[in-house]
Amino acid sequence: MRRTTSQRGRVRVRDAMTLVSLLAFAAGVIGLLEYARERRRTAYHGRTLTEWLAALGDPHAAVRDTAAYALTRLVPAFPAALPTVIRAEAHALGDADEEVQREATAALITLGPGSDVTVPTVIGVLARDPNASARVHAAQVLGALAQRASGAIPVVTGALVDSSSAVRLVAVSALARMGLPVDQLGVVARVSTDSDAAVRAAAIESLIALHAPAQMLRAIGERAARDPDAVVRVQAAYALASTGNPARVVPRLVVALDDVDPLVRTAAATALGRLGAEASGAATALERAAADSDREVRAVATQSLRAVRRTP
Repeated sequence: MRRTTSQRGRVRVRDAMTLVSLLAFAAGVIGLLEYARERRRTAYHGRTLTEWLAALGDPHAAVRDTAAYALTRLVPAFPAALPTVIRAEAHALGDADEEVQREATAALITLGPGSDVTVPTVIGVLARDPNASARVHAAQVLGALAQRASGAIPVVTGALVDSSSAVRLVAVSALARMGLPVDQLGVVARVSTDSDAAVRAAAIESLIALHAPAQMLRAIGERAARDPDAVVRVQAAYALASTGNPARVVPRLVVALDDVDPLVRTAAATALGRLGAEASGAATALERAAADSDREVRAVATQSLRAVRRTP
């Protein structure tokens, strides 16, 4: 049916009004979304940044835990408050609750690079806090900040003789990320004889990561290959493979293929595979390892055998 000019005009007016209504509705929705976004930036679960700072002292650990996280969500909207938040989170590293400590650690790793007060504040915790757990988390933060925390190296190396083995462990691992000049690697090398096996293993791993001189790695690897703890012997295999002297270390890695612990046998097979054709003299030993009683050893030895023979 043909519409009259008047009818067509009414349709256009109606369509226009509908479009205006839709645009108004869309604008309203966008406005609400913007308001909600802004609200999220300046408040978290209905509390402001100031209120969450105060909540770090709440008697309930769950509230303190939430506060440590909430501050990471809110501080971007208040950059001037960042130093205050950093100090508050650093104080929370000594909280009585481990979950609060972990959340504060995560907050400092997230926010720390944005403030010059982070490193000196966390150094204070590592150097002086009587709570060993707080010192552990402080070392974790400094390690995560890596080279940005290079000013903390003297304090972190000092923590290598901490009374807590957990602190020593995290500190020596942190140094691998922070970086050390060659002339300071001796402090890490000394930790490879620590009374705690996990610390000894971490020290060797850090020396490998820090590209310690081949002579140092070889001496430590040969000694650690006789360590009573399998975790240390695992790292010994990797240290030996990192020395760049296959003729000397391949025979030692072949011996490790017969270790009583399958983790060590796996590490030895892995290390030989990394040496590739330079470890061709270990082919017969790897053939035996490919029939090992442990499935992981068999799989790694088979793969490494291909690498040393350079077969597809």
